[in-house]
Amino acid sequence: MIKLTDLRGDAVWLNPDLIERIQQSPDTIVALLTGSSMIVQQNPEEITEAIITFRRRCQVATTQHKNSSGE
Repeated sequence: MIKLTDLRGDAVWLNPDLIERIQQSPDTIVALLTGSSMIVQQNPEEITEAIITFRRRCQVATTQHKNSSGE
């Protein structure tokens, strides 16, 4: 999950696999595969970096698990 902030300043945790697209006009709108969308304070570059960080953490956790299980 990645942490985003809605316009009220509340934290929102989002599964990045649900993101269909991100657009900025001037607010950042995150459109989801579910058909809903949300407006967040982060810009598209910040969201992209959060997704990259999330994916790296997942890959490290998977690699550590494989190494500890002897695979």
